[in-house]
Amino acid sequence: MSDSTKTNKRQSHSFGAIAKRGALPLFIFSAVLLGTLTFSWLSLLPELTTVEVAGEMRDAKSLQSYHASLTAQISDAQEQRNALILPMEGTQFRALTELKHMQFPLFTLQTEIEKVATRVRVEDEKRAVYLSVLQYSPEENTVDFSGSVRNVGPRSMTVLAQFVEELRSMDFVADLVSPSFTRNQNEDGSFYSPFHIQITLP
Repeated sequence: MSDSTKTNKRQSHSFGAIAKRGALPLFIFSAVLLGTLTFSWLSLLPELTTVEVAGEMRDAKSLQSYHASLTAQISDAQEQRNALILPMEGTQFRALTELKHMQFPLFTLQTEIEKVATRVRVEDEKRAVYLSVLQYSPEENTVDFSGSVRNVGPRSMTVLAQFVEELRSMDFVADLVSPSFTRNQNEDGSFYSPFHIQITLP
C-alpha cells in the first residue's frame, strides 16, 4: 500500500471521528439554545414587554387592542365636541332649533300684541285693552287671541276698532279676521267690549 493511500485513510478516519465526537456536544448546545430561547419567549419577554397603562398591566397584544379602543373613544369624543362647537351639525340640536323657531312667533307676537294693547288708550287714562287667551297654530300659521276693552266707558267699541287697525298695520299681519263689535255692561254699570281676533301670519 502506498504512502498516499495511507494518508487518505487517516484523513477520512479523522473527519469521521471528529463528526462523531462533535455531534453530541452540538446537539446539547442546540437543545440548550432552543430551551433558552423558548424560556425567554414564554417568561422573560412578557416580563420585559409588559407595561402598566391606566392602572393595568398590558402586554404587546393587549396594548394594540387598548390603542384601538382609545382611538375609537377619541373619535367619538371628537364627534361630540364638533356637535357642541358646530351645533347645527347635530340632528338633536337641529330638531330643538326647528322646534324653537316653530314656537318663536308665539313669544314674539305676544310681545308685539301686548305692546299694541298697552299703547291703545283714551288720552292719558289707564290701560284699556286686556288680553286673556293667546294661541299659536303653526300648522295653519295663525294666531288666535281673546280679551276685552274696558275702563273707557261707552267708548269701548271705538277703542276696540282702534286696536284692530293698529294690528292690521303691523308687518307680521298678513290677514286679520275682525271681531264682532259689541258693548256689554257689567253689574256695576261699567261698559266693556269683548273680542276674539284671528291673525294670519305672512
